[in-house]
Amino acid sequence: MKIKAQNISLAIIFIIPIISAILVLVATRFNIGISPDSTYYISAAQSIIEQGEIRSIFEGSQRLFLTHFPPGYPIILSATNFFTTNIYEATRFSNAFFMFTLLLTVGLITYKYIPLIPTLLIQILLVTNYEIFILYRMAWSEPSYLFFSLIGLYTLHLFVKTKNITWLFFSGLIISTAVAIRYLGVTLIFTSVIYLWYALSNTTILYRITN
Repeated sequence: MKIKAQNISLAIIFIIPIISAILVLVATRFNIGISPDSTYYISAAQSIIEQGEIRSIFEGSQRLFLTHFPPGYPIILSATNFFTTNIYEATRFSNAFFMFTLLLTVGLITYKYIPLIPTLLIQILLVTNYEIFILYRMAWSEPSYLFFSLIGLYTLHLFVKTKNITWLFFSGLIISTAVAIRYLGVTLIFTSVIYLWYALSNTTILYRITN
């Protein structure tokens, strides 16, 4: 009975992420929100699809190699476009996917430490926060960045908890992806170093990694 109750609780944790992803698709049903930054991301994604090069609109209609924005988000959009009809639809569906995965990840992580009801309340607070939800209505890189940042830091926590070098490898890979999406991700590197230093302060990091 206990296992059955846990399975039911896990299933419930999926409900709010699914509804939230649908809300994103409904909110963007007429089109995804576009800003000046969005045009760089979308044009770079189109360049990847059409020419296999990461170029973006710069100074009017001229396309130059994308150096002023990280390439991670356009690459994600170009990959998502494989499942859709155009790059704008790809943006909508990628945002819905990242909304779903973010809320699901938060739910699964928090449920390990707190009861089900507070876990659901945290999910609800996230999706009903206007400043957060508006990010998922725009063709911006923040949705993917938030997801990879959370997963990167959590896998780093798993390394500290289990001392399994595999988690450290995955954490480094995921955090590197976050940096490739937004240059702000560099702060994750400093955060990770400080966390490792604090968590492993009783011994050397090298000893913990190799034993």
